Amino acid sequence: MPVVVRFVTLSSLVLAGLGGCAQNMTPAQSRAWDAFHDCKKLAPTANITQLTPEGSLGFESREGDYQIMIKCLDERYGYKNK
Repeated sequence: MPVVVRFVTLSSLVLAGLGGCAQNMTPAQSRAWDAFHDCKKLAPTANITQLTPEGSLGFESREGDYQIMIKCLDERYGYKNK
């Protein structure tokens, strides 16, 4: 039983921490975050490495997923690869 309590407590703390971060994002960051996570369904190895207040994002992934992510972000959300 203590393991379950620790897990719930840890999960609650993590979720509370993530909720606090999400509230501090700019509208442009929120848009980029949502776009990235939608496209991540197609490119599961992709991970965000940078998210600027202006909504620019950087990510890393395996080569095949990189191209899939770039295409998805461009076609679905209008993000261009720079």
